[in-house]
Parts: sequence; C-alpha cells; structure tokens
Amino acid sequence: RQRGEDKQDTQNRRWRTGNNHTLSAFSFHRFIVANTMISSMQSVRLVSRPFRMSCQRDFASSSKTALPPTLNCAKALIKQNEGDSFNSILKMDVTTLQGIGPKHQEQLYELRIQTVADLANFKYFHLAKAITVLAEQEEDDGRHSDAQMNIDKGVDKAYENKSFRDIAKAPVSALQGLTDEAGETFKQLGVKTVEDLGRFKFCSWAEAMQTAAKFEN
Repeated sequence: RQRGEDKQDTQNRRWRTGNNHTLSAFSFHRFIVANTMISSMQSVRLVSRPFRMSCQRDFASSSKTALPPTLNCAKALIKQNEGDSFNSILKMDVTTLQGIGPKHQEQLYELRIQTVADLANFKYFHLAKAITVLAEQEEDDGRHSDAQMNIDKGVDKAYENKSFRDIAKAPVSALQGLTDEAGETFKQLGVKTVEDLGRFKFCSWAEAMQTAAKFEN
C-alpha cells in the first residue's frame, strides 16, 4: 500500500512538473508576442511622426508653388490689353503698345507696319540692330587684309566701304531700300540714325514679345 501511494505521489509530481514546464513555455510565448507587439507599435509611432511632418512639409511646398504667376509687361502695353497672351498681342494693331497714338500709327502705316508682329519682323530694324551691335566690337584698322565680310546688300553703294561705326551714325536712308521720304517719317518717330533704328524701343518690345510667345503654354 505504501508503495502504491509513493508511486501515485511520484506521478503527481511529474504531472505538476510537466504542467509547470508547459505553463512556463506558454507564458514565455505570450511574453515574446507581447513584447513584439509593443516594439512594433513604438516603431510605428517613431516612423509615423516624421512621415506626418514630411507630408505637412510637402503640402506646404505644394501650396507655395500654387501661387499665381506674376510676370507682366504692363509698361509696354495699353491698359485694356495687359491681360492678353503674347500670341494674341502680336496680331493686334501697333497702338496696342503704350506710346503709339494715332499720329505714330499713321507714320508706321506709311512704312507698312500695322501690327505688333510687323514691328517685330521689320527687316530694317534687324539690320540696324546688327550694325549697332557689331559697331561696338569694331577696332580701328582692325580689318584683316583677306577679310571677306560685308553687308553690301543692306546699304547704299556710298556706304559699302564704310565701317560699322560710320554706318551706325548715318541717316536711316543709308540702308538699301529706305528712301529719304521714309527717313523723314522715321524722324517724326524720333529715329534719325541707323543706330536710333537699331535701338527703336517699339520694335525691341515687339521682338521680345514674339520671342516670349514661342514659349507660351
């Protein structure tokens, strides 16, 4: 009988020990899972805060880029056309440019210049501008003995052997194709010399607008 009780006692101890091991393993597993979840939550908190800050910065940046455009050329246009596109302005009458009234309009019409695009493409303006720019790069006695450069097709015979600086100071009628009558018309516009024509502000404005129009969306 005593042996039977001892045997039963031994089995009970084994059962308790086995259960304790099982419980210990289960508790350890729960501990690992709980710690993993806590670590994950902490990681999310650590990551989410910079992410929110990043989103806020991105939103602020996009808000800044959403500002309306400010470019304009209000000083060159009459009030009612300040909001028009460059492409539209080029097709408009020369009086769209600020400073060209009925009198100047008539004078420009005599030169067959009616629109802003006509001013931009006026060939004598481009020739005069080239002469004016190159005159600033000219040196006394700087022509090479074998030089071939000339602008004979752009100036009257009397100016073919002249320097750029001499031509720039000459009256606009020195340009081949412009008559003395045209020269008088230019005088009324404040343009007396080839250099004056090369710097003629209305042509310069129109040319700049035409260039800008090529990049207009």
